[in-house]
Amino acid sequence: MTTARRADDVPGPVAVAQPDALTLPVDGGDLRGGIWRAADPGAPTVVAVHGITSNHLSWAKVARLLAGDTDRPCSVAAPDLRGRVLSAGLPGPWGLRRHAADVLAVLDHLGVQRCVLVGHSMGAWVVALAAETAPERVAGLVLVDGGVSLPLAFDHGADPDQVMTAVLGPALARLAKTYPDRDTYLAEWAAHPAFRGGLDRDQRACLMADLVGSGFAWRSSVVADAIRADGTELVVDDHVRDALGRTTGPAVLVRAARGLLDDDAVLLPPAAVDPLLAARADTSLVDAPHTNHYTVVMGEPGAVTTAGVIRDLVHATRAT
Repeated sequence: MTTARRADDVPGPVAVAQPDALTLPVDGGDLRGGIWRAADPGAPTVVAVHGITSNHLSWAKVARLLAGDTDRPCSVAAPDLRGRVLSAGLPGPWGLRRHAADVLAVLDHLGVQRCVLVGHSMGAWVVALAAETAPERVAGLVLVDGGVSLPLAFDHGADPDQVMTAVLGPALARLAKTYPDRDTYLAEWAAHPAFRGGLDRDQRACLMADLVGSGFAWRSSVVADAIRADGTELVVDDHVRDALGRTTGPAVLVRAARGLLDDDAVLLPPAAVDPLLAARADTSLVDAPHTNHYTVVMGEPGAVTTAGVIRDLVHATRAT
């Protein structure tokens, strides 16, 4: 077992341009996103998967740090999952298994035989499912504030819609709202406890990418039915919830120290993590100080920690 450690310092990057477009055919149409390319064409590639209502631009800070590293660079490919932003037009059926298949299609499209997969929040379960499906394609996993499920105190016969209202109510309410302008939408996010310091350029770009509309009617592009289906699996599907336990190979959990609402209520509590660490010698935990569930990838300190963990795992697995 490897105990938790803190990662505060990693080397800074050189300048990296905006991501290139990532477009590949999948069942039902084109999966789209972005790829931040390292200057070295021989640099390894990692595939990064966003959270339940987010998009590929949530990885901008992490990806620039990795692609621009002067010592051990990595290219970062990040799709928008079907039902989200650039991939919003892709049809269902939804579900994390479908997303995992799409992630493996990204590897095929890029000609990557084996790599480290990274997932944030719901994306952590997606990459764990991909690793279970095709273990020979996955060198290791980085699971950022997700991927480990706690036992739930509810009847598995409960109505899924009621469960989703309880678990994802605020997110679903936001998806149903119409905003008079983009500034109003950003102001709502700026008031969120996770962003109490205000929104920086990358965070604004990620949030703005989600908006569609014109004039006085703007709304989220995220397909609410996709969120309900994916969220239901995360709550009631034990196969999805326990995917990490069926994978092999190294995995690193990155824990945001200040939880979902910047209040110290971590989403990877010891009750969930400690048994996993005890059972798996190749799994470790890294605490990301001064971060919450959002800023662990979208904020500067969190991106530094997360990028450092990814970089270390990529190069450790390449050496084996």
